[in-house]
Amino acid sequence: MKKIRIHIRNNHWKEGFLPCDLEGEKHSTITKDEFEKGLSQYPEIKDKIEYLVDWDEDNYISSMKEADILLGWQFPTNNIRKIAPNLNGSMLVQQALIIYLHLIG
Repeated sequence: MKKIRIHIRNNHWKEGFLPCDLEGEKHSTITKDEFEKGLSQYPEIKDKIEYLVDWDEDNYISSMKEADILLGWQFPTNNIRKIAPNLNGSMLVQQALIIYLHLIG
């Protein structure tokens, strides 16, 4: 069975972008530990996904080639269909929201 690939996009704060300050960066960052903690509550999906926690555009292009889900706050959208051919808009929003809500819940 093919695993669902999730690209978790965190951003360092900078003026004009989200997060807009260091405090915002601290509160909007999804770390590997937080993601693993959330996954531990749902063992039935843990083995069905692969994920990459990324910052800014460090691995954005290479990871998005295979990503099924993009979880992030602000990210480049130019040529996103070409860069990330596996993303499905409705799946992106629905599953990312579900995962995020489980993590913070």
